[in-house]
Amino acid sequence: MGDFASRMIIDLEKFAESRGIVFSFVRDERDMMDFFDAQALFTGSNPPHTLVICSILSSKSVKKLDKIFPSATSMIDASMSGVPYRAVAGDLTFMAGGMAGGVGAFEAALLVEIRRMAPLDGVVQ
Repeated sequence: MGDFASRMIIDLEKFAESRGIVFSFVRDERDMMDFFDAQALFTGSNPPHTLVICSILSSKSVKKLDKIFPSATSMIDASMSGVPYRAVAGDLTFMAGGMAGGVGAFEAALLVEIRRMAPLDGVVQ
């Protein structure tokens, strides 16, 4: 792991408590569910306050997550457009949806301009 090893937090509960926002870049719903099952990142007593899903998950998968999601945690659906080419060019676009306050936190965390139409309250129904 090289130089990065000294910055890793092995204890999942400590990791969850020390992270306000978690960005998820997973392949599919099965990997996403590891946050709740195998890793238990969002099932502890003090989970991160925001999960930003940067993968393209089906609306069925997002609705499934919403049913088991901690009430104190915001979920932002922020799929990316143009990966990897636009990322290399420095012009990656995120399409972010979720509660207005959560989308604002997502924007602040990235510290970049994000193109979006408008915050949508109650996206997951």
